[in-house]
Amino acid sequence: MKKRISLLVVALALAAPMTLGVQKKPTVAPDFKAVGSDGKTYTLKSITENKPVYLYFIKRTCPVNAGAIQHFKSIQQAYKDKVNFVGVFDGDKELFDKWQKNFKVKFPVLLDPSLNIIRAYQAGASPAVAIVGVDQKVSAFQRGYSEQTLKDLNKRIAKETGSKEIKLVFKDAPQEVAFG
Repeated sequence: MKKRISLLVVALALAAPMTLGVQKKPTVAPDFKAVGSDGKTYTLKSITENKPVYLYFIKRTCPVNAGAIQHFKSIQQAYKDKVNFVGVFDGDKELFDKWQKNFKVKFPVLLDPSLNIIRAYQAGASPAVAIVGVDQKVSAFQRGYSEQTLKDLNKRIAKETGSKEIKLVFKDAPQEVAFG
């Protein structure tokens, strides 16, 4: 009986609607050093020097991520001058190149085949997003996506960068939070 109740609690928690998880007290972002898909080496400090960073965690085999990428790319295009957008990919350069042929992202992507960065940020579900300020603190974290979480993210980036919110349409996004 206890097992059933525990499973029910877990199932209800997973089914609950999620909005952009604003940290009550920003937590220090895990530091890292990684090679990007462009061959350059990146650190947390290098990507947060002059603007907040939007870390987009990518699980290459996730069908949910395949549907979400178009929406995250539209947010990236809208705010590319205000926020550094950086992907974190769960594979090596060869796997990234295959993935990139389909998705054609135009932002730096860190290669994380050993999953060190993904684990440090506890971003096991895909897609996931962490917003890290120039103070290197995580101000928001989101697992999964939906029309509402994308709208929340849009508002959050506008607020954190002191810019006007850009009108974006997420017509094909799911109504309930989806992740894989």
